[in-house]
Amino acid sequence: MKKLALLEFSQIEQDRLSAVLDLSTMALDEDWLIAPIQVSELLMVNVSALTQQAWKAIQQGYSGKTLVAYGENSELFSAHYRFYKKMSGTPSRQLLIELLNQYQPLNSQRQAPIAKEYFDPEQYFLSVLQRITGEQKNYCCQLGNQITLYFAPKQQSYYCAFSPTMLKSLFLSHPDKVRLQSISDAELASAIQGVPAKSLQGLLWQATIIASQGRCLENQKSSDIVHLEYWPDISQHSNVKNSLAIATFMNHNAVSMELIARYTECQLSDVIDFHNACYLQGLIDHTQAFYLHKKEVSADTRKLRKTISQGLRLRIAA
Repeated sequence: MKKLALLEFSQIEQDRLSAVLDLSTMALDEDWLIAPIQVSELLMVNVSALTQQAWKAIQQGYSGKTLVAYGENSELFSAHYRFYKKMSGTPSRQLLIELLNQYQPLNSQRQAPIAKEYFDPEQYFLSVLQRITGEQKNYCCQLGNQITLYFAPKQQSYYCAFSPTMLKSLFLSHPDKVRLQSISDAELASAIQGVPAKSLQGLLWQATIIASQGRCLENQKSSDIVHLEYWPDISQHSNVKNSLAIATFMNHNAVSMELIARYTECQLSDVIDFHNACYLQGLIDHTQAFYLHKKEVSADTRKLRKTISQGLRLRIAA
């Protein structure tokens, strides 16, 4: 029996999470119950109203516990795991199942790495994708017994029965947890019968966005002046809110990511994730020459961008 403790949760929030845990029992690999901190392996902390200083104090006070940052802003906190809080306030059953099934004790040889303050692609499945993208061989990739993908890098394609939005657990996995095996053309053809080909570049983008979690790449800052030199294929990138607005502004201006967030009215974490995905594909220039095109965006233009973005998200979801 595994034990989960809660910290900084109101009684209503505790009751909600307890109810979701009860509904998740059949899908969990092990039995879990909510218990006092002293006897629990996993400590979930509601970071919604926490300062970074308070978070560091919790890390120091509970250094022997595996910490989960829970909240809408959980990507801003360095933790062993993160659990994103839905705007409705009710915890996601699917995310809770993924979290508890992925849990590894701190003393485990295959423990989950503590998240770094910066985004390091080498700590995620993204690094596997980056290595095989230029290969000439086909690959079969597996995460446990749940997810299997087939790669044909020569055709810049991959095959999977799941949509990219269902691969979050894979995108957040350490490369050591992923099994990769080269396969022949015949083996690939046999395995992918009836499965449509999907864009490998699109998968690279999705993997970057999910793993980035609002963190800048090493030696980069949100105050750096950046410029989008080449447009990404927006049709593949519906998981960044207002991606058209971000891309348009970054293409017409050379300013900091902080200013991009301010002028596009997007979350800074979304801008950073978008920047990272573009940067790793060679589409971004870091320049010292600041330039801001001050023409105001009309309400009609904003409405059009929103409509196009919504349409793209529906297209990818389908």
